[in-house]
Amino acid sequence: MEGLKGQLMLLSGIIMLFGCITLTMILNEYIQTMSIPIDISGKYIVLDVENLVRKSFEDSLENVTRSIAALNVTNETLAYYISSNVSQILQDVANATKMYYGIEGRYVNVDIDRIDVVAYNESERVVANANITVLIIYNDEGLEARTVVNVSSTSEVIK
Repeated sequence: MEGLKGQLMLLSGIIMLFGCITLTMILNEYIQTMSIPIDISGKYIVLDVENLVRKSFEDSLENVTRSIAALNVTNETLAYYISSNVSQILQDVANATKMYYGIEGRYVNVDIDRIDVVAYNESERVVANANITVLIIYNDEGLEARTVVNVSSTSEVIK
């Protein structure tokens, strides 16, 4: 019986040791988390949305130019075709961004201000130069950030 009591005391000591170690780790994480400065200005969200707009614009211009090369669109309707398709893609990105941040309770608006397209269709290639101006507005409980993004992109597809 003496050996059993000693083993139970040793086992309870080990269990208390693990409990103390776990409690120390939890308190340490809590203290470190509370001491890290948090940026609540929305600057990083605006930068993320800006990068998303840039990448979406460049990719959509490339994809639309490739589809034009396959369709043989005439030079008269080329700029209109590119600007309408790219603006529709960017509007879809803006709606998805608004919905995504709206789930978190934040307001992010991507407003497409202007799209300028210069494009021509030659016999062996299609070239499109496009400029876009986008206004990004972030608002979260009184904190507001605004930025204007100008993106230029060129796409050339050889038929």
